[in-house]
Amino acid sequence: SMSPQCSIRQTLPSTPAPSHPTAVVLGFGGARTEDLTSVEKLWAGDRLGCRVITAVGSSVPFRLLEQLEEVGRVLMEGPAGPIFVHAFSNNGVIFLALLLKTFKADQKFESLERRLCGVLVDSAPDPYYSDKVMGFALKGAVANIVKGMLGMK
Repeated sequence: SMSPQCSIRQTLPSTPAPSHPTAVVLGFGGARTEDLTSVEKLWAGDRLGCRVITAVGSSVPFRLLEQLEEVGRVLMEGPAGPIFVHAFSNNGVIFLALLLKTFKADQKFESLERRLCGVLVDSAPDPYYSDKVMGFALKGAVANIVKGMLGMK
């Protein structure tokens, strides 16, 4: 289903995996949710059985904040299974960094940070774009994954 105010789409698997995983697909710059349909099908397919939340980001700051909130809200409404992120290019990694920051800053999303189990960076981001942003996103994601594996908060 597509949220009218944000470019967020949720796709449910035909056969959910027993652990009820969720894949968050974060699109490349200029992407529309329709451009990511094949990736959604891969995650929601019978082999992986993930619920999929797709977001494409926005260059309009207040729209981007709405999208971050919407992704968090949709994640909270679903089953409390593991979360995987599939981030495309610069836009996807930046959205991931902001999403992690949102999870840390807002107590209502605290449990989401602990459920993050994996990050796939697709179509490698430009290393010259911003070392700080890339470093924050990837170090934060890796730290969350390791803490989750070790059962730490």
